[in-house]
Amino acid sequence: MYEIEYKLQAIEDLKYFKKHEQQKILDEIPVQLRYEPT
Repeated sequence: MYEIEYKLQAIEDLKYFKKHEQQKILDEIPVQLRYEPT
């Protein structure tokens, strides 16, 4: 399988969202990459 690496800027950008929004975003990334990997 693959491993997702997040750039520091992406992690810093998440700080602008509420905790539950951050989790929703992080949960959705692997789902989206499964269908659109590039």
